[in-house]
Amino acid sequence: MNKYLLFLLSLFVWFPVYAGILVDEFGIATIKDCDNISINDITSLTANTFQISNSTIVIDNFSDWQNWTATDVELSNVTLQLGDIENVPQNIKLEHVSDASSVVVTAKNQSSLYKTDLKALYDDVFLSWVRETNYVQVFDDTDTRGDFVENIRANHPDDKMIVALDGANTESEINSLMNSSYHFNPMILMNPIKTINRATLMDTEFNTDNVGANVDYIISNKMTDFSGHVYLGGKYNNSYLNIGINVNKFSYKDSLNEFDGFAYGLDLRARQYLYDFWIDGLIGFNRALFDADDVYQNETTSHNPKGISEYARINIGYDFTKFADFVISPFVGVIFQRSEIMNMSDTDTNLLIGTNAKYNFVLDGIKYEYVVSIASDENINWYISGKVGFTSIVDSVGASIAVNALKDEFDNINYKLSLNAKLQF
Repeated sequence: MNKYLLFLLSLFVWFPVYAGILVDEFGIATIKDCDNISINDITSLTANTFQISNSTIVIDNFSDWQNWTATDVELSNVTLQLGDIENVPQNIKLEHVSDASSVVVTAKNQSSLYKTDLKALYDDVFLSWVRETNYVQVFDDTDTRGDFVENIRANHPDDKMIVALDGANTESEINSLMNSSYHFNPMILMNPIKTINRATLMDTEFNTDNVGANVDYIISNKMTDFSGHVYLGGKYNNSYLNIGINVNKFSYKDSLNEFDGFAYGLDLRARQYLYDFWIDGLIGFNRALFDADDVYQNETTSHNPKGISEYARINIGYDFTKFADFVISPFVGVIFQRSEIMNMSDTDTNLLIGTNAKYNFVLDGIKYEYVVSIASDENINWYISGKVGFTSIVDSVGASIAVNALKDEFDNINYKLSLNAKLQF
């Protein structure tokens, strides 16, 4: 049989499944310029030697490549596209590959969080997947969040958000972590302000003193706050009014955030009695300054942004006096709070219900006062307070101490200790 007939016969028998596949009479399979050719199509060829170049091989099951029994495989500029990376062991020897520069390994729907790492050791190449922690590479070129994250890493490598991001396994987890960090969600900076305001709104005992000052300390598993409040008040017939200023020094810490801040503000309170019925109102605002790192919003970076909040309350209640010097005052009302920072705002309005119980008596020229307050809003955020007070009848000077507990909108239990000095004339 002459060589021309043998050549024609080989074409008839081994006509390629893909245009770029040829198997000659010597059992040499040449695969060239094939896009997305299946490993199963390659292993079905009857050949002794495989020469594959400029092609992409689709490997849905990694074991199909590893268990391929071919002994002579030559690769040049070949991409191995795996089905996934979850089932590929780390640092596994990649069969049929002796030169790391000859192949590229990818995966279908490959996340930008992972990149291939090929290491050559003598004539063997080992495959592993490495978590990408350079977020300039994770995000596309138009997404400046990557540059922002890497800038934080350069200045504060132990930042809680950076540590959490590097431990995330999916892009959705990355986005969730960013949304839970003040670096990308500046409204989180207002969390301690919201708690401080809520403690004020749910403390519904009305102070009728002419001059007074409070020192308060709030502590929970996430925040601490040390504050001072000075107020002036007066009475006209059955109406009471007082105005106060307050300052707060706070710290906040959770699994992703850690920052400090300072706030100052003004509040106005009023109560009107009509026989045993009463209606009272509270309106206030504060300005917050933060000691925090950079914040990113809408491709704009800000350092230590400032926040502002407003809050208000209106209650209607009734004083039941069943026994001398013992008063129970149930009430219903509405509380409102609005917070704003970096053009982001959040508004919260809740119905409020509760009661105050007060007992007082005079002994040896000293008026003793005991007060218990309970309040809850419609979302089962609750407030409980107990207070003991002493006032000199002769000097009209007094003091009190109160211990409070507050469950806030973030499901934290906050404990508050309050010391008060007052003067009434």
